[in-house]
Amino acid sequence: MTKPSPSGVAAPRVSIVMPMFNSKHYLESTVDSVARQTFTAWELILFDDGSTDGTVELARDLAIRDQRIKAATGRHQGVATARNDGLRESDPATEFIVFLDSDDTWTPDALETLVGALDAHPTAPAAHALARATDLDGRPYPNDDLAETMRNRYLWRDGGLVDIPGAAAGEPERDGTGAGVRIPPGSHR
Repeated sequence: MTKPSPSGVAAPRVSIVMPMFNSKHYLESTVDSVARQTFTAWELILFDDGSTDGTVELARDLAIRDQRIKAATGRHQGVATARNDGLRESDPATEFIVFLDSDDTWTPDALETLVGALDAHPTAPAAHALARATDLDGRPYPNDDLAETMRNRYLWRDGGLVDIPGAAAGEPERDGTGAGVRIPPGSHR
């Protein structure tokens, strides 16, 4: 559902917040992966955390190329502050928020898949995806086990790591619907 933004223009369904610090080397390929999304109702907030390598200038140039991109800057205070400050720059009427690191890239259907999962399960609080390690040209590294490692979810409880069952970690239910995917109450403590 697209809501009107305070400006009267339809708000993006997804606000992507990308904190950056000295990210000039990776930034253009990351932003290109967002621009190539099959789901197009998004805005991208490029929030700089005090870069000194030309990241800000590149971010501003990228924002000129696509009206869905906004570049903003702050003092160097670390990635958590940059994420929060970037979030404050997003459209307040947006439906979903995604955080994307400035050295990561997405496959073209990433947002379509995530939004589709949330649309199919409107009571789900979140959706997530698995990652692959690739070089700057998008080629997977040999023997990459990042996706498999990310499937194995744990939490810290009573002084030790406890396995989180697949459904609680966001894996589809056995019937394939994905219904009922939830993190058990209190498991994040």
